[in-house]
Amino acid sequence: MSKKYELLMIFSCRSQKDVSELKQNVRSVIESKKFSIFSEQEMGRRNLAYPIEKQNEGYYHIFYISQNDEGASVNELLKDFRREKDILRSLAFVYDEEKLSRLHAKEEKFRNRKMELERKKREQANQNKASISEEDFGEVEKEVGENNGL
Repeated sequence: MSKKYELLMIFSCRSQKDVSELKQNVRSVIESKKFSIFSEQEMGRRNLAYPIEKQNEGYYHIFYISQNDEGASVNELLKDFRREKDILRSLAFVYDEEKLSRLHAKEEKFRNRKMELERKKREQANQNKASISEEDFGEVEKEVGENNGL
């Protein structure tokens, strides 16, 4: 089974080239290094966490790639991207679909539990408000009646 990778690319916003041209260059390098692209995600222009080459913004794009050949090395791919001046950063992560699905299931379970707890808190607050307000109004009416009688 071939390994799958998530390849994060941060392109320079100061580049003389169009972003679509940069993405096409990256696609050709990926295919020349015996990888295939099975998905892409465009994240757009974002602020960087810290300046890279005196730039505070970058254009983010994620490529989901898989090995076509066992001899294909993701390190060789990253070396080629480091040589390109219009690419600020390139990072590769092993993409494990099973692990991601388990992580998403845990996140969904946590989110549902949190929503359930918030719903219970709201119900309790509403019940407490209703019971307090009924009792308080009865006592306030008695006090007002007594004060008016003086």
